[in-house]
Amino acid sequence: MVSQAHTKPMASVVVPTLNRQRSLKIALVSLLDQDYDSYEIVVVDQSTSLPSSDLKSLMEGEEKIRHFHIKRPGLVDARNFGVKQAKGEIIIFCDDDVVASPSWVTAHVRNYHEPVVGAVAGRVFFHNGRDTNRIRKVGKINWRTGTMISNFDANFRTEIDHVYGCNFSFRKRVFLQTGGFDRSFNYIFDDADMSLSIKELGHKIIFAPEAVVEHVQTTCGGLKHIYLSPEKLMFCRFRNHFLLFWKHLNRIFLGAFILSRFIEIIRWAKFYRQPGLVFTGIEALLAGIMHVFRMSVKGK
Repeated sequence: MVSQAHTKPMASVVVPTLNRQRSLKIALVSLLDQDYDSYEIVVVDQSTSLPSSDLKSLMEGEEKIRHFHIKRPGLVDARNFGVKQAKGEIIIFCDDDVVASPSWVTAHVRNYHEPVVGAVAGRVFFHNGRDTNRIRKVGKINWRTGTMISNFDANFRTEIDHVYGCNFSFRKRVFLQTGGFDRSFNYIFDDADMSLSIKELGHKIIFAPEAVVEHVQTTCGGLKHIYLSPEKLMFCRFRNHFLLFWKHLNRIFLGAFILSRFIEIIRWAKFYRQPGLVFTGIEALLAGIMHVFRMSVKGK
């Protein structure tokens, strides 16, 4: 009888982490308890302190875990580094504050039976009490306004436009064709950018609800502490959203995109009760425009 390891592709689970030792250990325990045999776990550690004794013992005591440390914190760099180290045909990403179901790796891999599938997004379970049975759209982009729909806690399989960063996968060969994660997207929309690059190569992206993780959303550590203030988060989001639009969407709809972003900026300012955030949002859009201009001058 041929073993699973010889009949199914190897998968590499890449876990970028930054100063979240407790949640990382919980995540790793769930990742080690998978019903798929042929996989590895690549931990890309950007933490400012050494691993605790119990975390170090866990990582050194498991053959499936390969632990790397990089000095400069950054999600895009960590993801690119992780893929470079990965040995698998299928690269699966998760955050360091998730708990994966036992069939999570299996669920991702089996969705690649169709050659046209280039990426898969899994279900992300939140403890927010909302009725997921009412969801009709998942991972969609309005191609005129650039508005994005998430709803990755849905319970039905469908083709989508973009993935969600804490639970997605792709074929390594497809990743290499895209050139990797774009460093222009320093924190937000790097996953959407990769998704659209994959679609532009002619591949499908599938939402597979059986590939489920629970997202604990730890408040400490991670890159969130860098972008914790509404100003920093808003600036990064709207700057990168403009880059995403300019790179992938039809520029004839630039007016519709800008109008939609202004409406969104006003909503953010109202939500945080900070009128000054309107100026932050405008500054972010201008920063995106300037970035595009500089790249065009350089011929990129």
